[in-house]
Amino acid sequence: MNPIDQQILNDVGVIYNSAFNHSRPIKGETSHFMKGFDGKKGVDAKEVLQASRDITEPLSAKRLPECLMMGSHVTQLCEQVKATEALLKGLCGAEEEWATRHEGARTERGAERNAALIELEEERKVAFDAIDKAAEQAVKNFGNAQPEVPFDS
Repeated sequence: MNPIDQQILNDVGVIYNSAFNHSRPIKGETSHFMKGFDGKKGVDAKEVLQASRDITEPLSAKRLPECLMMGSHVTQLCEQVKATEALLKGLCGAEEEWATRHEGARTERGAERNAALIELEEERKVAFDAIDKAAEQAVKNFGNAQPEVPFDS
């Protein structure tokens, strides 16, 4: 083939490729479309982030000091609860000690009371026995007694 024919074939190939082969423009359009999509995606993500920041900024400005203050109050409250717990443990120990002492005193008083009741009962028996003996003696003497009649003689 001569060089002119070769040149013509090359030119026809280039014309054919540009007329019928659309891969380069399609790739360019696809690339352009993807860039636009990524740009919109970025804008949407930016908008979402901006909206989130707009919501959280006032919350953090208002609520952060409150949360910090509540945190210090919670710490103080925990300390108070621990102190109260220690007091309650002390009171429980004192209550148990008091209950033990009270039970001992009650038992001791009960024993003293029982001893006093037994002694009283014995004294009562002795007194009733004395009354019974006196009554028996009076009955015996009543039958044997000589009436004292004053005689004028």
